[in-house]
Amino acid sequence: MEHGPPDAARILGRQDGSMSETIPAHGGQLVDRTVGGEERQAVRQRAASLPAIRLNARSLSDLELLGSGGYSPLRGFMGRADYDSVVGSMRLASGLPWPFPITLAAGRRVADANRGMLTLLRSLLYFHPAEGQA
Repeated sequence: MEHGPPDAARILGRQDGSMSETIPAHGGQLVDRTVGGEERQAVRQRAASLPAIRLNARSLSDLELLGSGGYSPLRGFMGRADYDSVVGSMRLASGLPWPFPITLAAGRRVADANRGMLTLLRSLLYFHPAEGQA
């Protein structure tokens, strides 16, 4: 019996033995909310006109994963329906398995005072000032 690494084509599920270029995203579609070109400049201008809120490390990490597709099929922080469903059954409201809630940690006072910025974050027109890119 031969021991060694498993056959990659078998792991990726192709019956003909060929390799897939990518593994399908959870839920079937990779969500990429990053922007470029002219849209990038418009996002920067919109963000500059809104009050800033400080994100903790967890929220910033979640924002980056939402923006880059790491949390596909989520398109933004969870709303109430997905949150309640994930807490109760470990599934999104759509029925897709999901292990934990993805929420923006902001108190009521911060949320009320920064409604515009939170709307921008919810829609995930994604800007990371440390990297200077949208």
